[in-house]
Amino acid sequence: KYTISGKIDLLIEFEDGSYGIFDCKNTSGDSDKSWMYHTQLAAYKYCFEKMGLGEVSQIGLIYQIIEGFYKSDDGTSNFTTEQKFVSVTPKMEQFEKLLSSVIQCLESEVTPNSSPNCSFCKFAENYNENLNLYSEDF
Repeated sequence: KYTISGKIDLLIEFEDGSYGIFDCKNTSGDSDKSWMYHTQLAAYKYCFEKMGLGEVSQIGLIYQIIEGFYKSDDGTSNFTTEQKFVSVTPKMEQFEKLLSSVIQCLESEVTPNSSPNCSFCKFAENYNENLNLYSEDF
């Protein structure tokens, strides 16, 4: 009835037959932002395992941290990066609760009340405002 979709950046099969799912991110700073991607990575693990493709034993982020820019002798613009790996421990129980809440909301006859503390409500509000702003141009 509902679909979760996404695109895995990197899938590795380990020697023990389990899999690793990794997402690649570009950033200009060396701060760990893995908390922003816990839900995305948990969704990849959830879907992979529910589809019967195998056990996911590791998930994480591979950061390309931009260190600097330079021009080559031929005038080509380039940049240098440092690579950093951050392992993420998926909170699958929390993800499944979120999934259940989303389905419950979608199937409800009643629109849920918004809350000033709800980040999803703020996102939807901003999205709708911007959508209305641009739709007037068409």
